Amino acid sequence: MQKAQQSSRLRKPAIAVIIVVVSAALVLLSEVSGWTHLFHHAKIVTASQYTKGEPATSSQSTGNNTSSANGTTPPANSSDKSSPNGSGVELQTPTGTFVSSHTVSTSSNISSACSSTPGATCIISFSNDNGSTISLAKEVTDPSGAAYWDSWSPKSIGLTSGTWHISAIASLSGQSKSATDSRDMVVMP
Repeated sequence: MQKAQQSSRLRKPAIAVIIVVVSAALVLLSEVSGWTHLFHHAKIVTASQYTKGEPATSSQSTGNNTSSANGTTPPANSSDKSSPNGSGVELQTPTGTFVSSHTVSTSSNISSACSSTPGATCIISFSNDNGSTISLAKEVTDPSGAAYWDSWSPKSIGLTSGTWHISAIASLSGQSKSATDSRDMVVMP
């Protein structure tokens, strides 16, 4: 009987040690694999010309092209090419969320974004079937290639009720490229 009690006493600490070792191994494995961030900060890559400050996905970090929120496809990486005008910088076709909502009222608050080559001028234009064209004010892209228009309303720029086609135009050093949003903006009264 004494041997059985002695054996039982030895097994309890051994089981506890095994539980601690296995738990530590699981935490270590979780940390190394990136599932948890108990002992280090998560690495978030931001502010590329296609993410506009959002965390990068695996396709963005590998340089593969993906579709943007407005249905346009970002251009291939062309940083090694020189521009047609000899400036050494090739203008990227504009991408981004040209309007935050496609069905709005004249008083809706809308935000817009355009991504292109850093230092390029972006304009977001709205045109209707009657031949009217109205644009947001020109914005110069920041060092990451993004330009933003925060909290504007259709009424504030003169858009009336109806359907408006959306396009973005980027220009830099005599170059100009444009993209059209795959959806029109419908402005309700």
